[in-house]
Amino acid sequence: MFLAERLRLLDFARAEAWLLSQELETNLPFYLSVDIRDSGTKALPVDANLYPAGFNNLHPDDSYYVREAIREAVEKRAAGAQKILILMEEHTRNLWYLENVWTLKQFLESAGYVTEVSTPRDLEGVVYQNGLVYLKTATGNILPVWHFSQCLKRKYDLAILNHDLSYGVPAELEQLGCPICPSPLLGWHRRRKSHFFAEYDLVVEELAKHLRVESFFLRAKYLRIDNIDIFSEKDRYFLAQKATQLLDELKRDYQEHDISENPYLVLKSDHGTYGMGVVTIEQGEELLSLNRREKNRLSHGKGGKATEGFVLQEGIATSLAYEGYPAEMVVYQIDRQVVGQFLRYNTEKDVRHNLNSTGMRFFSFSKHGSFLPQGVLRFYAILSRSAMLAAAREAMRAQVLACGGYEISFSH
Repeated sequence: MFLAERLRLLDFARAEAWLLSQELETNLPFYLSVDIRDSGTKALPVDANLYPAGFNNLHPDDSYYVREAIREAVEKRAAGAQKILILMEEHTRNLWYLENVWTLKQFLESAGYVTEVSTPRDLEGVVYQNGLVYLKTATGNILPVWHFSQCLKRKYDLAILNHDLSYGVPAELEQLGCPICPSPLLGWHRRRKSHFFAEYDLVVEELAKHLRVESFFLRAKYLRIDNIDIFSEKDRYFLAQKATQLLDELKRDYQEHDISENPYLVLKSDHGTYGMGVVTIEQGEELLSLNRREKNRLSHGKGGKATEGFVLQEGIATSLAYEGYPAEMVVYQIDRQVVGQFLRYNTEKDVRHNLNSTGMRFFSFSKHGSFLPQGVLRFYAILSRSAMLAAAREAMRAQVLACGGYEISFSH
């Protein structure tokens, strides 16, 4: 974990006051999950998901905080709302994803909202009966899912998107006639990880002043590289050169900050989700000898979408562990409220690799439990809120670029 002696020097109260001042004047996304890597020396978000898919991993003792945050977030976006539609992903083979949607539906209903579920496109391999299909989740819960055409005949006060829209925004969404949040303009059809990291760097530069710590310890260096054909030897050579340059910079940075570990990099698609298209490298030359499987993983993301650009990012070796396996913190936030967290650990990976991959497991614990010191959780919550603020600024820029202003029917 982040060095205890450094934690004691952080000015939590001042940082939290600054974050609150920013949150109150910013349109935040409806919800967010943040993957935090903590090396013991550096701690920072390495991914921010605007369509969280692990509500089922939150600890039951934190349900109260989820419900209260939902009420506040819904009221802000649709005052007096009574009926809500969840728009979920079409893949039905991932039973744990269905568990996530079922859990989110339970949270919304326990917060007092009539809640229904649908998909922007037809589910594959299922037969609708009277416009409805029942899906079984990983633990045997039954999730009713309506055909989207049925939803267009009904009135909803708010639609909550739990779908990354990698394939684009279906025109039918606007026919719902209610706010949709998070904004469909932030799906992976146009969102870029590098955009988020650019905004996060600006946020954390200011945050560090209030925390009274050097921003170096709260962010990772990265390069955005576009127009790369990973199957092209020439392009891989160019990528390897950039990786070597970044590693050399990091070696100098580590020497200046008395960090003894050797730096490494994570190469990831600039757009995408589910931990797809991620490769860890220790030296730039490794990119010249990628095997076909690694090239295939990097060349396409979810749904076979071709990779259009890459991010070379400083790797953060995790210092967290659960039952001897490397772990990382995942924090869940609804609007400005941090509502819970869990550990993602992996039985097949080491501390330097992507844990959101084959072999991953989850450990849930309450935000007021004793699994981790409260000071550590408070610090992670600050990092999550910083990521949420960065995502909000990213959202604002994306919407302005998309339509020269705010799309009225597409809410945060």
